[in-house]
Amino acid sequence: MADGTVDIRTRDNKRHGTKKVNVIADEMDALKCEKSAMFTKFYENVWKAEDYGAATEEISATEESK
Repeated sequence: MADGTVDIRTRDNKRHGTKKVNVIADEMDALKCEKSAMFTKFYENVWKAEDYGAATEEISATEESK
């Protein structure tokens, strides 16, 4: 891991070698399914705080403790 690589193995412990972590992340990202039209339609009208002038800044730790 110090050189930025990980050992790739299957669940049955078959070794597939080592790969760089960023390469694995890119490969996994490529395997994700595209969002469906229904997903997009469902979330296109979701409530957004910025549409109503609400602050989108993170709450500070002091405000959370109140």
